[in-house]
Amino acid sequence: MKTIYKYGLIAGTTMVTVIAIGMVLVPTIPENYKTSEVIGYTTMVLCMSLVFVGIRAQREQLGQLSFKQGVWVGTQITGISSAIFGLFTYILYRFIDTEFVHEYYAHYKQMVRDSGASQEAIEAQLAQLNSMSEFMFSPIFQALLMSITVFLIGALMTIIASWFLRSK
Repeated sequence: MKTIYKYGLIAGTTMVTVIAIGMVLVPTIPENYKTSEVIGYTTMVLCMSLVFVGIRAQREQLGQLSFKQGVWVGTQITGISSAIFGLFTYILYRFIDTEFVHEYYAHYKQMVRDSGASQEAIEAQLAQLNSMSEFMFSPIFQALLMSITVFLIGALMTIIASWFLRSK
């Protein structure tokens, strides 16, 4: 269990730290959204590679590790780190950068308008977006979305690492 907490906490806090530093260095303005996305997703993938390290550490500690045991360890590491990142996202958008979700929503609406689609298609897409906006652009939804995103990346890393690190 110690290994699981260690690598889950390291992955989660590293993600939060790198994303927070990135937000300071690359201000959250529409011109930087793509750059911020690249930084964010790259950080998630790199931090979730600690799942591999955690599974390997658990194998070394136990002497051997089955695929199933590796998946269990990796899933727990992933769960801890995704919970940390989800909590960070909620705190960020609820208390610190409260205007970001509204600014991003306005930016997204403008992207739809500038898409080059027919006026009818644009109006339909904007109507659909408006009907979902209260929930979709809320801090709780964004926190869940980011937590699930990190979990899915970690799940993929878990399967790959468990396959390669299993005892034969």
